[in-house]
Amino acid sequence: MHQIERRQAILRALTETRVVTVAALTRSTGASEATIRRDISDMSDARLLRKVHGGAERLDDATPDRLSTRGWAATSAIAAAQKRAIAREAAALCNDHETVMIGGGTTTRGMVEYLIGRPVNVLTNSLAVALPLIAEGDGRVILAGGEVYREHNLVLSPFEHDSLDNFLAQKVFIGAMGVGAFGAMDGDPLLVRASQKMMRRAAEVVLLVDSSKFRLHGGMIMCPLNRVNRVVTDDGVDERTVAMLTQAGVAVTVVETAGTRPPVQWRAADTPAVDDRERAEGARIGGGRGGDAVAFAFDG
Repeated sequence: MHQIERRQAILRALTETRVVTVAALTRSTGASEATIRRDISDMSDARLLRKVHGGAERLDDATPDRLSTRGWAATSAIAAAQKRAIAREAAALCNDHETVMIGGGTTTRGMVEYLIGRPVNVLTNSLAVALPLIAEGDGRVILAGGEVYREHNLVLSPFEHDSLDNFLAQKVFIGAMGVGAFGAMDGDPLLVRASQKMMRRAAEVVLLVDSSKFRLHGGMIMCPLNRVNRVVTDDGVDERTVAMLTQAGVAVTVVETAGTRPPVQWRAADTPAVDDRERAEGARIGGGRGGDAVAFAFDG
């Protein structure tokens, strides 16, 4: 079992019981005790669980209104210039009068500045997205129901079926804790479930991640790469990462952090060579304003 799958299994076990033992995890994953202990130690350092004698304990018992990932204050200042450039391009992908979903996170929150005054309808689970658009936006604002997680400015539902089942959107914009060959990842089961619900109700999935996220891994796979239609990232991304994405069928938009030049676009391709991809500035897919979407079928 791969490390990502093994750690996902550990988190899944902790959603079913408060404490899980090393012995139980060894049996369920087929890994050695040393490997499981190392996983638990690493995940404890990442605040995904609490390391206890002989096993692991989930974090949400003492503080049920908190998630096992870093809160808004801890992440908002990280890669701020890159996030702003990514958010500006993401907002440019929205057409007037269409309905989009915007997930929680500091990168997606940046879209608000560029949507104020535009007639774009927004469904979101983020208070930081909803409140400014309610005050100053020109489109409809729909806030998903659930429990408020103050530290993350999020409203999340623990139920499989909720108000999101009644909506459809042209696009969903989501963030992630990390992105790799196995897909987009996040560190809390509730965050993963919320993003998955949104993806099932949108025609096009747009992932907004700064380039540092390709060097980070969360604890749970939110979706495989072939569930994503487009990634918008910054100019710190390397060509190997772009190749990984396009080979998985994902269109890639790379924005310049300084914002002085147009974004560079890579089309989704089955087996592109790095040197053969389009690199001309301004070679935009669908005009960069929500034109012809690079669409792929997905389950759900």
